[in-house]
Formats: sequence, structure tokens, C-alpha cells
Amino acid sequence: MLQSKTLFVVGAGASQEADLPTGEELKLRIGNKTNISFKDGRTQVSGSEKIVDALRIYSKERKDRNINDYFAAGRSIAASMSLAPSIDSYIEAHKGNEYIELCAKLAIVETILESEKASKLKANIRSVANIFSKMSESWYTKIFRLLAAKTNRENVNNALDNVEFIIFNYDRCVEQFFLHALREYYGIQNELADKVVQGCSIIHPYGTVGDLSRHSPNGIEFGSDVTGAEMLNLSSHIRTFGEQYDDKETLNNIRKNVREAETIVFLGFSFQKMNMDLLDSIMPAHAKRIYATACGISSPDCEAVETDIVSALRLTGNMPQMVIRNDLKCAGLFDEYSRVLGSHVAGEH
Repeated sequence: MLQSKTLFVVGAGASQEADLPTGEELKLRIGNKTNISFKDGRTQVSGSEKIVDALRIYSKERKDRNINDYFAAGRSIAASMSLAPSIDSYIEAHKGNEYIELCAKLAIVETILESEKASKLKANIRSVANIFSKMSESWYTKIFRLLAAKTNRENVNNALDNVEFIIFNYDRCVEQFFLHALREYYGIQNELADKVVQGCSIIHPYGTVGDLSRHSPNGIEFGSDVTGAEMLNLSSHIRTFGEQYDDKETLNNIRKNVREAETIVFLGFSFQKMNMDLLDSIMPAHAKRIYATACGISSPDCEAVETDIVSALRLTGNMPQMVIRNDLKCAGLFDEYSRVLGSHVAGEH
């Protein structure tokens, strides 16, 4: 457990260490799925068959909708993905276009579940030890080691105390890893592991494909195979920027967590303006230490990122220690600063 409140802001680059697609790869896969076309008007030759099934169900329910308008919207998505900064940005650019929003959300659900299934966290699920061996050099393992340093089986309920996550990804990799790691490392039952993870503040601003908790009515297994009808239901859990911005309770929780954290760690985050706006703390944040990976971001742009962070956190007066590393990926950041981060583990002085 950690002694001081630590917030991890997680982007697509972090999930890449579990073999999930980056934001660039994700939008291209989404484009392939929404590029729906037919031969002779009947035989589907491209795009996702499950999305077509879902759209047929939806258009029958909404008799005022022409299914061909959804297919056209899907092709528009496909044609624009190479131009879009992210799928979220594209949806926001077409705010209010129900056709584009639904097609995109369906493609997100299918792509994320397929990616979870193909990830290191799903492969050979019956052999948990095999999963952990594949993830041994990932940041997931390194953060767990940090949290486990002063946690034993008797106080496992407190393992994730003072740890908060804001995850700008649709996948459930963090939740999946902690569920299995807690269960295996401490020899506890699924129910207790689930309770510990559920007790941790984990916010997905853009939603997820479903809840991993088996006790949730919206629960769905990591990397599940789903039908078009199930995808239609799950798509309601995906949020656009506008929908998230209108969700005042979640937005206030995001800003409260940003404002109150003493340490903030950005992992695989792209620092896009739209996402930085969601992190705006409104009032000056209390951060004393800020660490960030910036792999693929140039040194001049890293200076701009630092300015954006200062602005989003409303920092004034004495500036916190800020470390932005464009030469490190997520696991590398933990390797480089393990003692620094570990010094805030409960019991360490």
C-alpha cells in the first residue's frame, strides 16, 4: 500500500505492454470494421458482420432509421481514421451525429474485446503462472511489487489504499491484472480480490466494454466473444467526450482526484487537449511530484507538455518536481524511479 495519495493517469501506450493496440492501431482496426460494403446489395464483402447484425437489430427497433445511413456513416469513419488524432476526437468532431456515434461505439466494443482476448492477460488463462511470466517485465507487475512491499494477507483489503487510476482506455487490463495478481499472490478467493479492486478508485472517462465484476449486472468476462445483439447492449457503456463532460459526478471525481493527489504518474498518455481538459483540476492541485512517460514525443513538445500539465493542474507558486521522460516506456519509468516511488510506501521512511 502507498502512504501518500498517488494518481496514475493511464493511456493507450500503457496497455501496449499487455499487447493491446496503441491509439493509432486501434483507430485503424475500427476503420476496418466500419468499412461495411456489399456485393450486389446483399453479400457482405467488407466490414464487421457483427456490427451489421447489431445495426439491423437497432434499425428494426427504431423504425424511423434507415440502416443504409448507418452503413454510410461507417464508411465515413473508415475513410477518416488516418486523419483523426484518435477515435474519441473523431466522434467529438461529429458530435450529435447518432449514426457515426453508434457505428464507432460498436466497433470500439468489438475491437477491444478481441484485443483483450489476444492479449497477454487472456492467453492461456487456465495457467495463471504463464500469464504472470509473460507480464513479468511490464509496468503492471512492477506497480504490483511496489504495492505488495508492505502488504500481507491479513491487511490485503488495504493493498490499493491511496492508489487511484484515471484510465483513458476502454480495456480492463488494470482490473484484470490486479484481480489475478491479488488472488494468486495472497491466496485469496475471487470474491475478496474482486472486493479489493472494486474498492480502488478506477475511473474510465470514456467508459469500458463492461464491468469485470461477476456481481455486476453489466459484468462481462475479459476478452469475451459476443454477438451483435450483445455488442449493441455493451455499446451503451462507451462514452463520447460530450457525454463524459455532461456526467458531472464522474467529472467532479476526476478533478477531485487530480487536485488531491500528492504524486501523479502519467503512463502511456498522449496529452491530447481534449483529455487534458477533462483533467483540469479547476483549483490548484496539491501535487508535489509528477512523473510522465512521453515515448515518441520530441524534446520541444515535451516542454509544451510540461506547460499543459501546469495549466491543467492550475499550478502556481512553488512548482512540484516534474520529470517527463521521452526515452522511457511505462515499465522503464518504474525501473528508473522505483526507489523514489517506493519511498512513499506505507512503513518506508
